[in-house]
Amino acid sequence: MLKFYLCMKIFPNEIKYQKQQPKSQKTLQFCARDLYNINLIKKTTKKPAEAKIVEFDHSERDKNLIYSLDSIWQDTTYMPCISYNYFQELKNNSFIAVSEKNSKNLKAKDIKSILQYEDSIIDGKKQCEIIYIQAAPEIANNKKAPVKGAGELIVWAAVKHAKQTGCEEVFLTSTNNGFYENIGFENCKRQYVFGNEFCLKSKDFDWFLKKTEKKYHLDCNI
Repeated sequence: MLKFYLCMKIFPNEIKYQKQQPKSQKTLQFCARDLYNINLIKKTTKKPAEAKIVEFDHSERDKNLIYSLDSIWQDTTYMPCISYNYFQELKNNSFIAVSEKNSKNLKAKDIKSILQYEDSIIDGKKQCEIIYIQAAPEIANNKKAPVKGAGELIVWAAVKHAKQTGCEEVFLTSTNNGFYENIGFENCKRQYVFGNEFCLKSKDFDWFLKKTEKKYHLDCNI
């Protein structure tokens, strides 16, 4: 099932709970819940770079942070849509991010990718749909990006969630065919106007998780 979401920019006067904007984006700190410690790969040295995956809640601080990320990443393709959907507080939707683990207090500049997924029942089967995924501006479509792995590892977290919650499939619609094929997703051959649908079946969850953990030197039980 292909879902279409209305996407629009969010402005301060449209957010009732937005009492005031932080004085400086550089001082923003995340209160999002930590999910996993991970490693990105530094392109210059090829060595692991400590990072973490966090999940946003709907606290006032995280609402401010999503709004600020939308402002910082305003020229990216999907951040406006992710921001809009976050503020709608859609049922069964979650928002996770990869952040460089530079300190105990994470800041907006540390975020390297963000993903929205939704759990749903389709034809009697529980499935996890990746709605949007967006890399930070300095990473997206940039061969000279300082680190790699922000996209693959955030998909890894979605697959890990799907396994833990009994989903039978992770799927998404995208025009970025090469990325998903390279990390192991299959083209489901269901053609849509705006892209192809890619999926990873539950039988392949363990394979995907293990090969990703090996590639990025993760020590995670699945």
